[in-house]
Amino acid sequence: MIVHNLFRPYFALFFFLLCVSTVFSQDSLKITNNQPEITDTLNTLGQSILTDSLTENRIKANDIFKKIITEELTQQIDFRIAYDSLKSVKIITAPDSTFRLFTWQVFINDDEYKYEGIIQLNNPNQDLIILKDNSKEYMSAEFEQGDKDHWFGSLCYNIQEFKSFEGGKSYLLFGYNGHSLMERLKIIDVLTFKENQVSFGLPVFLKSEDSKGHPPSKSRVIIDYFAGAVVKVNYDPFENQILFDHLIFKSTPYGDFLIPDGSYEGYVLKKGYWNHVPKVYDHVYEEAPTPAPVFNKKKEDRLDIFGKKIKERQR
Repeated sequence: MIVHNLFRPYFALFFFLLCVSTVFSQDSLKITNNQPEITDTLNTLGQSILTDSLTENRIKANDIFKKIITEELTQQIDFRIAYDSLKSVKIITAPDSTFRLFTWQVFINDDEYKYEGIIQLNNPNQDLIILKDNSKEYMSAEFEQGDKDHWFGSLCYNIQEFKSFEGGKSYLLFGYNGHSLMERLKIIDVLTFKENQVSFGLPVFLKSEDSKGHPPSKSRVIIDYFAGAVVKVNYDPFENQILFDHLIFKSTPYGDFLIPDGSYEGYVLKKGYWNHVPKVYDHVYEEAPTPAPVFNKKKEDRLDIFGKKIKERQR
């Protein structure tokens, strides 16, 4: 291509900007991983972890996956690499950008899930903290604390920063745990850094005067519910508090399980403690929320989550 001398300086500038734009995304704080072969390998292994029919193959794929992603993060010197093409890993960054958390799930059998976690610190060395899921070792998980080798494993989907009663900075971790065939768990854990060491759990969840059945304090909150139900647990920035579904026991074709009744509970931060609010909203639904009609496909035979026939609404 022939470029007239008059336009050479402008052409050079244009070419430079074009090259830069291929490296940086629209968000200047995120850079897309420029090693697609690693991403492709991890996504292939991740697919095997999620879908392979043999437990042995899923575990083997996970071992290789963990080794590769650990080596990649160890060698990677730029915290801004987004890794947004990874499909089987949940990646969330702390609000203050001091660290980010990589978590993923391994299905072992109908009643067992294994969780993997890596914390990448945003420091000059990009230090890694490898988490070990030892939730089975907890005797009373809501009242115990653990370190990196005693993490109550979950697929973490949100981080919320707060100042605890100890005076330092702590983080709420909101996570999901597959638990068993008929029951799921939502977990609100507390992560605290002390001299580059992490601890999980902190007795910051307190009983209020109106609370019933809530112990004086908890180190983490674990919400056990029926696998067929939809349960929301998260921090609500508009309400400035933790919100989650209130659960009640209901009969289903599979037994009695905890299911949302349409009302909400919560926790409000006061002086470094999260104080329980037993009732946030008063509205109660006639039927528990579910992902979709379940148990039967025929319209006239469809049952709700309690095994009752679904009545057609009058128009």
